[in-house]
Amino acid sequence: MYVISKSDFEREIKSKSLAYITNRYLFDNFPYCFKDNPDLYYEFRENICDNFNIHPKNFCVGGSGKIGFSLNSNN
Repeated sequence: MYVISKSDFEREIKSKSLAYITNRYLFDNFPYCFKDNPDLYYEFRENICDNFNIHPKNFCVGGSGKIGFSLNSNN
């Protein structure tokens, strides 16, 4: 799992393309909120996908749960 600090993320936003930022930090990689318990993430994802009849590849955790800090610049 790749973890980035808020200050490093702010630097990357200024130097990388929107596509790069979106793909690397918002869609790829493992959710920060499950970093200490990967098995719980897979169980959580399986339950959500089964309930909504979607493929696991079509599911992702986003926002602060994904990267570990708020994307709101006021926080």
